[in-house]
Amino acid sequence: LSKSSAVFDYAKLDWFNSEYFKAMSDEAFATAALPFAGDITDELREKWAYLAALLKPRVSRYGEIAGQIAFFRELPEYGTDLFSNKRNKVTPEKSAEILPAVLAVLEPLTDWTPDAINEAIHACIEQSGLKMGTVMWPLRIALSGQKVTPGGVTELLYLLGKKNSLKRLQKGIAKLADI
Repeated sequence: LSKSSAVFDYAKLDWFNSEYFKAMSDEAFATAALPFAGDITDELREKWAYLAALLKPRVSRYGEIAGQIAFFRELPEYGTDLFSNKRNKVTPEKSAEILPAVLAVLEPLTDWTPDAINEAIHACIEQSGLKMGTVMWPLRIALSGQKVTPGGVTELLYLLGKKNSLKRLQKGIAKLADI
């Protein structure tokens, strides 16, 4: 026995929870996590299993889910400074060149699946001669309005759907036009 009081370690609890989530099957996690998603669109509800699989390794508590996916419901306000990324050598000016080129590749796309989207973006990257991170960063910002998302650009495009994705890219282009 010790005279000192017990210490409860919340960081350790979060780690245990995240390990528990990772050990769950994707289906079990999706079922358990859905009530914590909050208000989601019908389109997102149809793709919930796909989104839940992306969320599973990124959350340590069910309560974090609504905050992580809030940008799917409504694009948050963001400034053009978010388009800057030193690591990927991206500036708002460079983003203003990249987004219209990617939009032109995505608009005619009829098969809106992760594989088809990925192929179209990679073709655009090869054609432009830019690095992957240089193209993906402005796309992530225009689609989500945040630096960190539960999935890559291809997943975001798929989950948002074609109409919503193109609308968000156009908003990003309009934001950058004011620079």
